Amino acid sequence: MDRYRIPRATAKDGTFHTDVDITIPQRRVIRVVGASRATVHGHALTAGQRTALLGASGGFSVGYRPQGLRAQRQKDGSILVTGRLLGASGQAPPTVHLLTYQLAGTITNASGNPVQGAVVITRTQDRDFWTHSSASDANGHYSSFYAASDETSADPVILAVGVASGGISYGGTLGTNTSFKRLQSATLNIKLGNGTAYTIQPPTAQVGAVYSGLVVGVTTGGRVVKPLAERWPDANGSFSMRLPASVRGKTLHFWENLRQSFSRFPARPGGAIDLATWPSQLGDAVPAGLATLPVR
Repeated sequence: MDRYRIPRATAKDGTFHTDVDITIPQRRVIRVVGASRATVHGHALTAGQRTALLGASGGFSVGYRPQGLRAQRQKDGSILVTGRLLGASGQAPPTVHLLTYQLAGTITNASGNPVQGAVVITRTQDRDFWTHSSASDANGHYSSFYAASDETSADPVILAVGVASGGISYGGTLGTNTSFKRLQSATLNIKLGNGTAYTIQPPTAQVGAVYSGLVVGVTTGGRVVKPLAERWPDANGSFSMRLPASVRGKTLHFWENLRQSFSRFPARPGGAIDLATWPSQLGDAVPAGLATLPVR
C-alpha cells in the first residue's frame, strides 16, 4: 500500500488488514508485490496466474464523508451545491490556514531566452532557513515556497540567492545578498550570464500567500468541473460551491484534496477560495468517488 509492504500475507479467503491514517484525505493504492507462496483452493499458482496477480492493483479513498448534499438552481441558471464534511468520529476537518509565502519569477540567459531546468536557492544569513524552487519550465518560470523572515525582526530581510542550472552554480556557495520585504510573497527575475555571472533584478513584493486546506470538488463524465465560486469548509465542515448551468441533468461525483495553493487574497474558514489554481485533472493520490449527487 503506497509502497509500504503490508507484513501479513492474505488469509485463506483472500482478505488482508492494515492500519490506515484516516486524518489525511488520500487515495491509497494497493498492489500485489509477492505471490511465490500464493495458492487458490490449495493449489499453487501457474506461471500465468502469478504474472496476472503481480500485475493486479486497486485502491480505496480515505476522506471526510460529504453529508447533507443539496443542489439548488439559482436565478442566473447556475447550481449552488452545499454540504458538510464529517470524519469517522463526527469531527470536522482542520480549517484552512496560512502555510507560507511564494517566490516566483522568470530565469533567462544572456540572450534573453528562457532557461529551462534551473533551480533558485535562497537562504537566510544565519543559514538556518533554506528553500529550493521547482525547476524552471519551458518558459523559464519557477516558483518556490519561502518565507522572508529570520531569527530577528529585520525588515527588509536579507536572503542569499543562488541559481543551479546545468551543473553550474551561479553565485557559488554564498550566492548574492538580496533584500526582500518581510513576510510577503515576491517576484524575482534572474538573468544568467557567461560563466557563473548572473544578474538579479530587485524583487517586487506581491499580494497573496500560500495556504493549506481541504477543498471539495466534483467531476462529471470523468472530467473536473471548475466552480464559478467556492468557499472553504468552515469550522463545522460546511462548504458550498456554485457550478455552471452545464451540470444540470448530470450526476456529480465528489472528490477531496488537501491542497497547498497560492491565494491572492486572505483565505479563512468559510471564506472564498482563489480559483486561479483550481486543478484541471486529478492526480492518483486524490480521493474521489466519495459521494454522488444528481442535479435536476
